[in-house]
Amino acid sequence: MELLQGAAKAWPNDARIRSNLALALQAAGRLNEAVAELKKAASIQPRDPAVHRNLGIVLSQAGASDEAEAELRKSLELDPTSAATRQELGRLLAREQRTEEAEREYAAALRIALTPSLHYELGELYTNNRLLQRAVREFRAAARLDPSKASYYRVLGSTLLRENDLPAAEVALRQAIRLDSTAGEAHRDLGAALQMKGQFEGALEELQRAARLLPEDSRSHFMLGQVLQKLGKADEAAGEMQFADLLRQPWIGLKCGSDVGEWSRRRGQRRRFWR
Repeated sequence: MELLQGAAKAWPNDARIRSNLALALQAAGRLNEAVAELKKAASIQPRDPAVHRNLGIVLSQAGASDEAEAELRKSLELDPTSAATRQELGRLLAREQRTEEAEREYAAALRIALTPSLHYELGELYTNNRLLQRAVREFRAAARLDPSKASYYRVLGSTLLRENDLPAAEVALRQAIRLDSTAGEAHRDLGAALQMKGQFEGALEELQRAARLLPEDSRSHFMLGQVLQKLGKADEAAGEMQFADLLRQPWIGLKCGSDVGEWSRRRGQRRRFWR
């Protein structure tokens, strides 16, 4: 940032230097300063689509949605073939809950570039609107384009689970775990699928792993309690159910930014209660 600030003073009319300085400011969380630099860059190079796109992204992060949309649309006027800009506009519209418009932008971006993240984000858009079959289609496409990404298989498996397609959900979730054995959500959802299939021993193993990886996740502990109950382990089941209830209860007076020691003390109390 220091070097770029010096460069901007030496060459005040270089739009690319100001744009790079803005990105550094953005990374430092200094969004208002980043916006100011990008606006200067846009005044120097008003027909640079990348500058307008970056300005739109930073304005969106700063909460100025209307201005952000205007800049992203200006960028698209200058370069209508930019999949990246259409993706950013799709994200903005999705956050604004303008679902149909967001879907159109994602679809337009996919006609330009078959990017796995585009399919993934479109799948999330469909999931948020309970269009699960469409979401499954997009998550499958994302996983097909990038089969090394565990998160694509995890979200695919979770969506298939919601669709009650247990065999397909199991396949996707096991693949997610093969790619990332520390994915607690994948272990939890696989445990849920196995539980629904009546495979309680397998479900127990997966939910125990989920509870270790996600110690503060009430769902993992609750489902683990259910499976232990099915296996006749009443005392252990009761402990897990009680701990799940405890996790769901807000701690009075414990707020973000409060003393870490107090949080650790209370967490230790919960652990002793669970054990």
